[in-house]
Amino acid sequence: MKLKRILPYIVLAVIVIFPVLYQLDLDTIRDWDESRLACNALEMSENGNYIVTHFENQPDLWNTKPPLMIWLQIASCKIFGFNEIGIRLPSAIAALLTALCLLLFSVFYLKNKLLGFISVIILVTSPGYISTHVTRTGDYDALLTFFTTVYGLAFYLFLESEWKKKYIFLLITFAGITFAVMTKGVAGLFFIPVLFLYALFRKKIIITLKSPFFYFGLLFFVFIVVGFYFLREMSNPGFLNAVYENELGGRFLNTVETHSHGFLFYFSNFLDWRFSVWIYLLPLAFVLMFLYYKKHEKYQYQFLLFSFSLVLFFFFLISYSQTKLQWYDAPLYPYLALICAAPVTWMIKLISDSPVFTKPYHKIIISTLFILTIFFYPYKKIMKDISFGDGYYWKHLLYGHFMKKMQHQKSYSVIYNGYNASADFYIRTFNDKGYKIFKKVPATIVRHDTIMVCEENVLQQIKQDYEISILNEWNTCCMIKIDGYKNLNAAPADTALNTTAIPAK
Repeated sequence: MKLKRILPYIVLAVIVIFPVLYQLDLDTIRDWDESRLACNALEMSENGNYIVTHFENQPDLWNTKPPLMIWLQIASCKIFGFNEIGIRLPSAIAALLTALCLLLFSVFYLKNKLLGFISVIILVTSPGYISTHVTRTGDYDALLTFFTTVYGLAFYLFLESEWKKKYIFLLITFAGITFAVMTKGVAGLFFIPVLFLYALFRKKIIITLKSPFFYFGLLFFVFIVVGFYFLREMSNPGFLNAVYENELGGRFLNTVETHSHGFLFYFSNFLDWRFSVWIYLLPLAFVLMFLYYKKHEKYQYQFLLFSFSLVLFFFFLISYSQTKLQWYDAPLYPYLALICAAPVTWMIKLISDSPVFTKPYHKIIISTLFILTIFFYPYKKIMKDISFGDGYYWKHLLYGHFMKKMQHQKSYSVIYNGYNASADFYIRTFNDKGYKIFKKVPATIVRHDTIMVCEENVLQQIKQDYEISILNEWNTCCMIKIDGYKNLNAAPADTALNTTAIPAK
């Protein structure tokens, strides 16, 4: 009997774990944000400065987010090593905890276990959520989404729960807000206006402000968040100005790094792929909210109203922002999953209550077949997508793969085109293991150099000026030996060149 009760939860756990954890290390560390965080984590673990993030041994004013995610990556890497698993596991754990939040909220507050199961499955079959830059890579957004989900649900429970000790939810709210900000700065506050307006709508602002736990939570937030920004500015003058330029007026009112798109950018993404399977349930949920739930299930109605408010406000906020990136929609998915689960559970209830099915096992069989019909294809597609990494298509991301394949080669130089923090991360991690890998540019090549290159345009540039022997090949990557010069003008003095080949470590 006990096994019968827990078996559905075991099945759900398996369903959730595979999209989140399966082949998490398939692709190399991605360029830009993930690789930047990976380098920040590696340097922080080496220099012991846990307040100021560094890149290439200099304070990092390009990545101005607080370091909570980086701290967690360091802790993970202490266990699993500085590799793809170590860097990405905090995101994966955040995704699992987010799913657990939806389940617990549905089971214990909404008293609807089926809705909890359905919402969790919708969440892990949403391509915009189970994707790179969210749950599948070591970026900020999965952790941010976990904390925004926690503090949104906790504040709702504080307002609506009848539990005598519901003040605990107010403390959890402030803890969630604090850690959301410590994950991704101002982005952690984007749900706050809706929480205020909802409390105003429910006429519970005064009750909230009268609670001493509101001020305990506020004090905790100020101590942690303001304390961090103060320490960082004192240690690294100019940091607060960089935060303003990168996160506040600069990013919201102006386009940063050419990431400019129209107002309908996120809506188009939802329709095209990020939520395309489930988006058509949203209008049905909206209609049911008034025609069914308002009359028959008050708890569900009130929560749908709250969730729609959060989703619409956040959606319009990021759509209005002048800088748009596809993963900015990540905090929406848990609430969207809870909303879309409502019409699915309603349909299952209709089937179960149908007079056609009189015996209990008939209802179980039909309901199970209905669920399998709805979720089989989305789940299959998600598993297919994560089974074939796209890192092989980006030639500048192949260096990490090729370094692993060439582990027998203990000393060589790497040449790549422009900024490549992914390659930098692998160079540093290999050098920490005793390798002697250097970064060079084509102009610093000398005779007898052993060179790794993965970008075809860089290889062609080298071939124009140098006689080479190919030692090993894979994909577009080559390990080559410099035999001599085709163009004598490309042959600088060896002694000068040797001083420019600086190890990455």
